[in-house]
Amino acid sequence: MTFADTLGVVNEVNTTTRFRRPSWEDGKYIAWMVNSENRDHVNPTVELEDFVADDWEIVEEIQKWR
Repeated sequence: MTFADTLGVVNEVNTTTRFRRPSWEDGKYIAWMVNSENRDHVNPTVELEDFVADDWEIVEEIQKWR
């Protein structure tokens, strides 16, 4: 999946979803959180090559509410 696809996953319902790329070290992920305050958290820093990559994977998806 692409980086844009990751945003689409989170925007479909009100969720917190963790994504990663296979080339990252274990335990490194990016977490998109959509909630009433619309806060996002990123760990680690996303580089330009990450934005254009197409190998993003879902690590964990937590549905908050619809």
